[in-house]
Amino acid sequence: MKNESFHQRKIVLLLTDLKSDGKIIEFFAIPNGGYRNSIEMKSLLAEGLTPGASDLCIITQNKVWFIELKVPPQKLKSGKLSYHKSKPSDKQKDFLKTIQKSNVCDGVVIYGYEQFKEFLKYCLL
Repeated sequence: MKNESFHQRKIVLLLTDLKSDGKIIEFFAIPNGGYRNSIEMKSLLAEGLTPGASDLCIITQNKVWFIELKVPPQKLKSGKLSYHKSKPSDKQKDFLKTIQKSNVCDGVVIYGYEQFKEFLKYCLL
């Protein structure tokens, strides 16, 4: 199974093309992941690090989208999908609820590159 970084890199390539074509204004990653020692974490929090902030921000003419990226669910032998390894944390869910109070911001959890392409069809393009 491909990890979240794999999917995000593919999405960034696609967003780069969309920006070049003028279909989006800007996008950027929000690097909240990874492990840090307590001194570094205190410094980052003092600089504005927001636990739970989404992975990507996409700015369009009419809306600012926050994308929480997760790996696609695994297909079990039974045929059902398991989201066990791809659930948003409570802090991520809270962040998305908070930004949706805005008239210009919205947020969504996206499960992998393929689902992002579908999101583009209905929400961005």
